[in-house]
Amino acid sequence: MAAADRILLDTGPLLTLLTLGYLRNVGAESARCRSVLISVRPQYLPEDFEGRFRQLLGGSRLATSSHVLAEVFKLREHSRLKGDYYRFRKSALDELKKANIEELHCHARDLSSEDSIDRLCQLGLTDATLVHIATERDYIVLSDDRRLRDSGSGYVRLLDTWLSREQS
Repeated sequence: MAAADRILLDTGPLLTLLTLGYLRNVGAESARCRSVLISVRPQYLPEDFEGRFRQLLGGSRLATSSHVLAEVFKLREHSRLKGDYYRFRKSALDELKKANIEELHCHARDLSSEDSIDRLCQLGLTDATLVHIATERDYIVLSDDRRLRDSGSGYVRLLDTWLSREQS
C-alpha cells in the first residue's frame, strides 16, 4: 500500500472530519454548518468543501495518534462546538468507528533518535509522534500546520494545498 493510500490525520483535519459527522448527526441547517466549520477551520473553506474533503479521504486507510485524539476531544477553545461537548464527543466516537480510523500509538520513549528528539523539542510531543509514526509505518500526515510541514520530514501534506490541488 503506497503512503498516499495511508493517511495519518493531525488535529485540524481530524477535528474537521468529526465536526462534519456531528453536524450531519444533529441535522444542522446549512448556515449553522458553515458557521461551525469556519470556527473549526478558518483556513481554506470552499463551497463544496465537504464533498471534496470526503473524496480526498475516500479509499485511504485512515489513522491518527492517541495524542491527536486527546487534543481533538479537548476541543478548540475558539470553536462553536464548545457549547455542545457531550453530543460532539458522542458523535465523534461514532464517526471514528464509522470511518474506521485506526488509533496508532507512539510512546515518548520511542523518540530516541536525534531527529526525533530535535522534532520533540521544536514541535512538541504530538507532532513529533506523528512524524515518527509516518516514518516508521509509511503514512502521509495530513495537517494544517505549516511549521510541521516545514520541519523537513517529507511526510507532511497540508490539507488546504491538497484540496486546492484536487480542484484543478
